[in-house]
Amino acid sequence: MSNENSLFVCMTPLQMKIAERIICEKKIIDYKVICLFLAKSEKYVYYFDKIKKNSRDSFFYYPKEKAKGISLLKDVYVYKRQLLKSEILVNVKNVYAASIDNRYVQLIASTLKNTNFYTFDDGLANLNYKGSYHKDEILSKMKLFLWGIIGVNFFAQNFRRKSKTHYSLYKNKKNIIDKVEYISLFDAVYQKKCNSDAEVNIFLGQPIHEVNKKADDDYVNAIIEKFNIDTYFPHPRESYSINNKIEVISSDLIFEDYVLKFYSDNLNIKKINIFTFFSTAILNLENLDFVQCYAIYDISYFDMGIYENFKNFNIEIISMESFSK
Repeated sequence: MSNENSLFVCMTPLQMKIAERIICEKKIIDYKVICLFLAKSEKYVYYFDKIKKNSRDSFFYYPKEKAKGISLLKDVYVYKRQLLKSEILVNVKNVYAASIDNRYVQLIASTLKNTNFYTFDDGLANLNYKGSYHKDEILSKMKLFLWGIIGVNFFAQNFRRKSKTHYSLYKNKKNIIDKVEYISLFDAVYQKKCNSDAEVNIFLGQPIHEVNKKADDDYVNAIIEKFNIDTYFPHPRESYSINNKIEVISSDLIFEDYVLKFYSDNLNIKKINIFTFFSTAILNLENLDFVQCYAIYDISYFDMGIYENFKNFNIEIISMESFSK
């Protein structure tokens, strides 16, 4: 593999973090980065600034929110014009991408010729074997025609067939292709000496109202009370009103980096207990000795299928039904 003229295409802060790790571990010096900002968030800015610092060129774009149909076609076309004007796709030999089912990402792959393709994880989505990353996308003749006019003719199945290597955070797990190389999300983590047995309970939030509208403020506050939560790390897309007098974290860091920093900064903390529903982040932290992860399952709110992947990791699933007895 040549490390020259590489392009990393990212859609989330976690993807930018993983891309950074690939660049570091594979000693890639000559690279460019394209980022699609899905939200106006300081986390995006923070991780984009980090990855672009040593890049040869960088480009970012805000996709039109919730665009579908003709609206999506138009926005991808606008994106294409800006992309070509920037000339960031000139002399690209290697493309690294995670969101292989995304039209903005597919446009880049469709535009480039004689290019090597590599893929990397988008978190839990890569382990959802019934999801879009593992399926061939079947489009009607009309949709193929319309996307072809825009310039999109490279889809998820093309990425899987063309990808030379897939870089994953998850050891010994089936992924979108057979050739998988493990990438560590962190450098070696220093295990500090701690004379205290102090523990902290952190609740990692999620926009669960998008999965079940019954999951309102009262429900989230009840969860926080049940598990004696000390600190709450909200998801960017949630806006719950927290009644409990607990610390609500506002940070530019993704949760994984925040946990490591919190552990390093708090010398008296020996163990961090993380409670969440089905956040990918706990899969990325469960192998740390000082972290214990818990996935909260409520039979009346969520489908157990969402939790299937957690069974293959060292993560305890707490059933609210059994907890309440």
